[in-house]
Amino acid sequence: MKQRFPAAGKPDGTGQFAADADFLRIAASFFVVLIHAAASFQDADGAFAASIAWNAVSRFSVPVFVMLSGRFLLAKKPDAGFCLKKALRTFAALLFWGTVYLLYAMAAGDFHPVSLSDALWHILTKPVHLWYFYAAIALYLFTPPLAVFAENAEKTLFFYTLCLTFFFGSLIMTLLQTAYAESISIILEKMKLDCTLGFIWCYLFGRYVFRFESKERVSHYLLGALGTAVTFTGTLFLSRRSGMPDYRLLSFFAPNVLASGAAVYLGAKAFFRKSPPGPRMAQGLRRIARCTPGVYGIHVLFLDILPVHPLSTTLAPAIAIPLTAMVVYLCSLLLISLLRHAPLLNKLL
Repeated sequence: MKQRFPAAGKPDGTGQFAADADFLRIAASFFVVLIHAAASFQDADGAFAASIAWNAVSRFSVPVFVMLSGRFLLAKKPDAGFCLKKALRTFAALLFWGTVYLLYAMAAGDFHPVSLSDALWHILTKPVHLWYFYAAIALYLFTPPLAVFAENAEKTLFFYTLCLTFFFGSLIMTLLQTAYAESISIILEKMKLDCTLGFIWCYLFGRYVFRFESKERVSHYLLGALGTAVTFTGTLFLSRRSGMPDYRLLSFFAPNVLASGAAVYLGAKAFFRKSPPGPRMAQGLRRIARCTPGVYGIHVLFLDILPVHPLSTTLAPAIAIPLTAMVVYLCSLLLISLLRHAPLLNKLL
């Protein structure tokens, strides 16, 4: 049976309106662009602290994307055939964007494949930001058994599973970046665990919040703000102490980043429940949200080709970074909204 996501402004199967999800998709996609814009400025004179600050503010974006996927897919009890189809479509999108970046690299003279396997290697591995497509494929494949659990587990068991995946997928993965890494890695190797558990926590959390009607509390927002503060101050401190960039606390699996993501997710849920948008606004959010996968795919290309780096010499980095992200995001959004009218590209984008 084909699963369908709800139209904007209509109940989404979890009792909540989908406009908050569309808003979160738009916001998260912009902040992904901001992460990469910040990274492109970090080597500029005096830009390191500003780059880390904007990066820290933006890290919630990817966990929120995974939470949204869990919210909808785990509520529908999709069968294996549907999830396999979603995984194959995502892989097709990966091949599409990988080919786009291969052609760009060849046109720019940065890469010259000597064989078909060489070109395929570039398509599958070289565009670094396309890693999320692989993560999404894994989550789609695990969705059928996770959906059965998410709909039938009692609250205590569900919460226990969240604690377990948080411990192994976030805390342990962060500790692997410390002086205890060798001992922990040996233990994990014997346990045969993988860091995919970090994303499974986000996936399950996205459904948990709606199934058990978790209410937002001030403490959630304080924890999220603390997570962002730890991300920034910790990264800046560790980097300055070592004399080189230290990205351990910027991991999407780090507890501080997951705290920020959970706070944003809960905050949007609460805001849209209290102040739902009108039909016109909801439809506008839906139209933009449908472009976000394509924006994710193409924005790195715009970051590379647009003449935005002169901004670093005329504006303070704290201003130049978000301005660059906004220009790149709007250009990406405009192009994808146009390309979506092409029948063959619509499903890929």
